[in-house]
Amino acid sequence: MAHYRFSNLLGAPYRGGNLCMNGNHLLTSVGNRVNEVDLQLSSSATLPCENLTEIQCTAVSPSGMHMLSFDTDGRAILVNLRKRVVLHHMNFKRKVVDCKFSPCGRSFAVCVGKLVQIWATPTMLKEFAPFRLLRTYGGMYDDATCVAWSGDSRWIIVGGKDLTARIYSANHIEGYVPPTLAGHREPIVAVAFAGETGDAAYTISKDGALFEWRLEDGNGEEPECGGGAGGRSSASGKRRRGTGGRDSLASGAEGGAGSASKCWKMQGKHFFHQPAKLTCASYHAGSGLLCAGFGHGVFTLHRLARGSFEAVQTLSISQEKVSACSFNETGEWIALGCERLGQLIVWEWQSEAYVYKQQGHFFDVNSCAYAPDGSMIATAADDHKIKVWSTATGSCFVTFTEHTMPVSAVAFLPSGHALLSASLDGTVRAFDLMRYRNFRVLTSPDPCQFVSLAVDPSGEIVCAGR
Repeated sequence: MAHYRFSNLLGAPYRGGNLCMNGNHLLTSVGNRVNEVDLQLSSSATLPCENLTEIQCTAVSPSGMHMLSFDTDGRAILVNLRKRVVLHHMNFKRKVVDCKFSPCGRSFAVCVGKLVQIWATPTMLKEFAPFRLLRTYGGMYDDATCVAWSGDSRWIIVGGKDLTARIYSANHIEGYVPPTLAGHREPIVAVAFAGETGDAAYTISKDGALFEWRLEDGNGEEPECGGGAGGRSSASGKRRRGTGGRDSLASGAEGGAGSASKCWKMQGKHFFHQPAKLTCASYHAGSGLLCAGFGHGVFTLHRLARGSFEAVQTLSISQEKVSACSFNETGEWIALGCERLGQLIVWEWQSEAYVYKQQGHFFDVNSCAYAPDGSMIATAADDHKIKVWSTATGSCFVTFTEHTMPVSAVAFLPSGHALLSASLDGTVRAFDLMRYRNFRVLTSPDPCQFVSLAVDPSGEIVCAGR
């Protein structure tokens, strides 16, 4: 009995969800599976593990050893990326919108409804309950949308649909009151810490507004602190209501804070001034770069500094919205995905060149055919296009767009050097796979729509049915 093993999923480089960069590898979710793209070899492979339903988001640990994937029902699987095996299963009961591992890799934070949960990362040891809940934070008036960690893994900032962001402590601090950073007019799309110690933060809303926040001494001036929850003064031990703040970290626990209370203050407001809504954003703390995607297919690159908002690049990649973006570890490459078009792009912003660029079919695939030597697969779809894929790398290397109506059938010539296609536009076209051009168009005496195609073994006679 033959043993079949799932190898690759072609035709859909990206179908929604977030993007994860792991070294030179890019992880994208396609349905209930995860594709792994090797950006150096320009090849892709599909992980053998799968979720029960469509994947909502994924997260990779800083070491690159583990990956968490969450489906739309809140079920998660923990995968060993090096061995490509499933280690554990977990059900979070509700849909997980975002997940981030801490920089130290010992824990991860998930946004589940109006709650933010911090879990301990499962170890390689065999345990009855590998997922261990450490903290659960609430207080938000609507669902949480995004979460980010500080560089020292001590603080998390969470943005929500209630137009505010809150800063929670990953460890218990007596008397700590989470500050609320308010002022946005639309839901928060992305949040990030700018400093390694969590003393600066950015919040970005759907209307293209970026707010810069800094943790500074309150100096007893209550109205100047920005947010909503208030901080705790380690000198008097009394809580005060203000617009946001973080305490002096439990009576000088940070060292150097002494007895002076601190609070979060808004240092600046910046705007992207784009005609469409902001759909995604990613911040790279090492280089200070911010990538933002918009609903009309444009993404921008800005360099952020204290009180600075410098535009670096603006590029249009499609006519549809940019669904996700992500930096690699060094900040040199930017991964961008368009869900509606099935488009996946990796852009090197310094040289202004594409590292990787793939796009699947927009509509249903009607037919596919193997090349005689098995090195290529041709697909025909309702989007009037024919794509030829490499079976070795899983990438599309040529797309033919000459047909004006859905393509119903494709077939290779026995020599493997040409490809034939039949379409509802009444033509049978021949494409040269050496020069990548349409060198012949065949039609019938009476106009008709072709739905099938066949070639004789000699490659001289072509039969098309209607």
